[in-house]
Amino acid sequence: MGFTETTPTEEFSNWTKHVTVKNTGDFACFVRVKALAGEKYQDGLQYIDSDGKWTPGEEGYYYYSEPVAPGESSSVLDIKIDSKDTEDSFNVVVVQESTKVLYNEKNEPYADWTQIADTSETAGE
Repeated sequence: MGFTETTPTEEFSNWTKHVTVKNTGDFACFVRVKALAGEKYQDGLQYIDSDGKWTPGEEGYYYYSEPVAPGESSSVLDIKIDSKDTEDSFNVVVVQESTKVLYNEKNEPYADWTQIADTSETAGE
């Protein structure tokens, strides 16, 4: 039968999380990502997409514009963190979700986000 599963990867440098999502499942999928930093830091998050494939959308998510094939990964979405010059410790949690690719009557791919296939979170600096 198969499944849709994704794995987020984060690298952290210079107050920026570099996020990609890999499709480790059996079907192509669409992915979306958002970061949660707590009330004090949330407004200071800046999303940077050098490839032009991530688009801001509903509920604070950034949506990847292309289906991600099995075994493949999305391009990098950078999430720059403004520490507000604090010495307090805090986490930025990255949430990602995926949904299996569906096709309309013209055989064009689309996402139905009411049918989330995979959700995961990673916490970091």
